[in-house]
Amino acid sequence: MNDTTLLAVSALTLIASCGLSIGLTYLPCYSAICVEEFFPYNVRIHIASYYTILSLILLSLVLRRTNAKVKHVLDAYVSTRPLPLTTSRLTIGDIFLAGAIALLLGGALGYFVRDQLHFYHARAIAADDISNGYMRLAAVGFTGHLTDVLMGLIVLPISRTSVLSRTLQISPGSLLTFHQWIGYLFFLVVTLHTVFFYAWVPIFALAHEDSALKEAFAIDNPTVSHSESVRRGPYSMSVLASGMLSFIIFVAIIINSLPAARRKRYNVFYITHGSSILFFIFTCMHASTDFYMLLPGLVLWLLDWSLRIRGLSTSIDVQLQAEGNGWYRITLPIESLSKSTRKALVSADRYPLTSWYLNAPAISKWQIHPFTPARQRSSTLSEDALSNAVVFLWRVPNMSRKEKKQAKEWTTRLTALITESVEGGQEADISVQNEQRRSIGINLRLEGPYPLSHRPFERYSHVVCVVGGTGITGALSLAERFIELGRTDRLGSDGNSAGCVTSRMTVTWTLKEAEDADLTDVKDLLRLAQEVGLSLTIRKHLTGPGKQRLDIKSSIEDFLHVSHGEKDSSDDTMSTWVYLSGPVKLMEAGETACIGLKKARADGADSLEWYCARWDV
Repeated sequence: MNDTTLLAVSALTLIASCGLSIGLTYLPCYSAICVEEFFPYNVRIHIASYYTILSLILLSLVLRRTNAKVKHVLDAYVSTRPLPLTTSRLTIGDIFLAGAIALLLGGALGYFVRDQLHFYHARAIAADDISNGYMRLAAVGFTGHLTDVLMGLIVLPISRTSVLSRTLQISPGSLLTFHQWIGYLFFLVVTLHTVFFYAWVPIFALAHEDSALKEAFAIDNPTVSHSESVRRGPYSMSVLASGMLSFIIFVAIIINSLPAARRKRYNVFYITHGSSILFFIFTCMHASTDFYMLLPGLVLWLLDWSLRIRGLSTSIDVQLQAEGNGWYRITLPIESLSKSTRKALVSADRYPLTSWYLNAPAISKWQIHPFTPARQRSSTLSEDALSNAVVFLWRVPNMSRKEKKQAKEWTTRLTALITESVEGGQEADISVQNEQRRSIGINLRLEGPYPLSHRPFERYSHVVCVVGGTGITGALSLAERFIELGRTDRLGSDGNSAGCVTSRMTVTWTLKEAEDADLTDVKDLLRLAQEVGLSLTIRKHLTGPGKQRLDIKSSIEDFLHVSHGEKDSSDDTMSTWVYLSGPVKLMEAGETACIGLKKARADGADSLEWYCARWDV
């Protein structure tokens, strides 16, 4: 889907979900607790306010995308220091979003607390209950409605076809940070929801069996009486069971989502997140308002999964090659891709940064690994095969064949396929180092490409890439696009190069001396740039014993001429776009440097922009 279609689908999903949710409150309900049966007006206001504020948030993001002044205001930093426990910095837009969420949560409390207190108090008086148990039950109710809101927000931004990422140019890292913190807040509220219920249970348990309290409240569903619960049947009694099952599933999800657990046992994290479908089912069984808040996210989630399954339904033969010194490449000929994938590749052309998800049945039938390609152009750059292929690059530490086979990391186990090929040959004693340039054919299933939206770099006169390790892949993809635009421009075409003002691209690649290798794709792109007559520089900064780390600020500052006395008339209007990718500390340092340098610029706020390829949170 293109950006306009995706945005239209998202807007229509919100409108249709709101209308359907309100309409369903007038029809028979199939959840264990049908909240609209007891609080019809409150539930409809709850639904309307939720979708109204979601629509306002979406509208503000559209304005941010289309209006430079709005973007400048929303992206302005309140503090340049990262927030505690995160790598994110607080912006005006963050405060606006936090205010919108606070308004949603405050509204849910405002139009439920009084009526729920009155509802449970009246029933407690009728049952001669003089304790404060009714307050605990009311707290169970209104904390439940806070979880409605947070549950809907959790599922909204996380999808590979996300309108927020693709159309509205919000980075995946920002979406993942939002998803993570809303998840933590949801866990806190749902824990309070559970604690309030079990704080009421002793009051119920200590009452006499023939007391009015035991008749007035059903332990499995306190919204109705015991006799009414029996009359409605077992489904009405499933409130407690469905709630506890949902809670247990989410506890497993949240524990395995913690950074330490996720990095150590990614496969477990992946599986527990896959079980979220059970969580959705049980929560919708638990209470009707859960379904009403989840509806738009569920629709987009199901759409996303249908596209994933469609992409993974066909397999393709590719070449897995060892580049030497621990570097490996997968080469995927573009002509071998399905028609729909080639079409998606063309439609994503204006965003050279994309993500793909690969599955290798030879090592795992279910695990999928994300990649940012180093090459993905099908063009007339040159006649060699690499210019008409999608290329994925990565590196694994040098290790023995046995260690490779036993490794937990997906990419390491994939490289062991070459090792097995070597072992199966006539030269059974070949060392790991001699695997260089060896290749084998393997079978893959893949989905993508998914564009990583960013401001088009061709609007800037200079592009600076500061990358570390395997972060070079995104920089190479940008370089390939730069060469393609330059070649088109020199051929006199008025096609894709329209509006391209980039005159120079410099890539600073920092890596450990022990990881250094002459990658085929790096040499190929430098050769192509020279043939076209473009200024493309890729320089390495090797680190290791006795070597200094890269001074990222100085590396960027060199191209801005802030402190080097090199300004001339052309430099006064120079604009620079910085791409940062690699280890977290490198990106943090790069972003801090860019913020400081932008403040120091005297020639306008738009002279320096940057993009962090941040996937981890």
